[in-house]
Amino acid sequence: MMNKNNTTQNVFGDTQDDKVLEESTQYAGNKFDDDVCDVNDYSEIKEEWEERNDNAGNKFDDDVPDEDELIIMGNVDYFHDDDDDKEVTPDKPRSRKPSQFLCTPYTELHTTPKQKRRTKKKVGMKSTSPVPPPVFGVAHDFSRLRLQPYVAGGEDVIQNYVLHSYDVQHRLFNFVLDRDFWSSLFGHTHDGWLESAHITIWYRLLMERRFESDRHTIMPPIFFVSHALEEGQDWRAFMAGIATYPNFMVAWWDVDTVLLPIHSSPNHWLFGELRLASMEVHIYDSLGRGAYEKFQSEGIFSKFERRVANYLDKIKYWARRNIPRIPLNMQFIYEENVPQQSSHLGDCSVFLCMFMEQLVSGQPIRVLIDPKNAALEFRLRMAKIIWGSSLAPL
Repeated sequence: MMNKNNTTQNVFGDTQDDKVLEESTQYAGNKFDDDVCDVNDYSEIKEEWEERNDNAGNKFDDDVPDEDELIIMGNVDYFHDDDDDKEVTPDKPRSRKPSQFLCTPYTELHTTPKQKRRTKKKVGMKSTSPVPPPVFGVAHDFSRLRLQPYVAGGEDVIQNYVLHSYDVQHRLFNFVLDRDFWSSLFGHTHDGWLESAHITIWYRLLMERRFESDRHTIMPPIFFVSHALEEGQDWRAFMAGIATYPNFMVAWWDVDTVLLPIHSSPNHWLFGELRLASMEVHIYDSLGRGAYEKFQSEGIFSKFERRVANYLDKIKYWARRNIPRIPLNMQFIYEENVPQQSSHLGDCSVFLCMFMEQLVSGQPIRVLIDPKNAALEFRLRMAKIIWGSSLAPL
């Protein structure tokens, strides 16, 4: 605060002369200007500070050990006062020890297999396990049968079946022979039951290999069933030998015997031989008399007789054979000395094909030493023949 006597009172209540105050302020400003550097002198100050830092870093590095030295020497207090009376000694050098763990860090795989539950076997169900390899050339000789030349062409059927190259288009059959066809033939599925496709190809191969001197013909698998059920299908072309497909059918008046594949519901096959001279039908069944007695009790044989008599008149069988017409009076005779199947597979259709080829080849149907092994051999033989007689695998 200024007064008229050119004096100033400061905040503390002291009175100062203005002239003296101005001189002191000017002196302080000159002193500050000497300490403040110019902007152009910044590079010199920077170099000076960098030199100081380098000297300080070197001095600090000489006192502080590196990482490896700390590991060997232990924990040492290098920053104690020099004037401290207590002398600090370094710890004993530590040695490396192997690591330890309480449990493995990896997941252990349990190699012991789990116990499977035992399944109860169903009563009356047949096993579908793969067929064991048959033993050949022990008790059965099929080399003299009619379809023997086809065997060599089908030697690779097992290899193609294992490699899943089983689809084949057969020249005597309209459909592709697929996985189910071959697996059931080998006995791997469907309990080894053969279907009408297997029997159809088999009888057509036998008719294709028929000689001019043969006195037999073979009817399709549905011929007997069609007559037994009194279906409306017309069989005159087959019985007269003029069917276009297959085109190797033979008229009944030119043969002595008619071979009949016979199906019995639900899934059984047997074989019949119709001898036209005596009008006797000989029944060959590998499963006993069951189907034969069933057909007798249900009147199946009587229906078949009436239908065949009607067709013989339609194709003029008696006139073409040049014999007088006689009442049929068919006799159905069950053959006793027939091989009986003993396998867990459905071998009835296999024995049907075997009986059919034996009669075509002039071989008698007789009891086999080992019918189970014979059926296994004949399954493989059928597979080779069907594969070898086809056009080519797809």
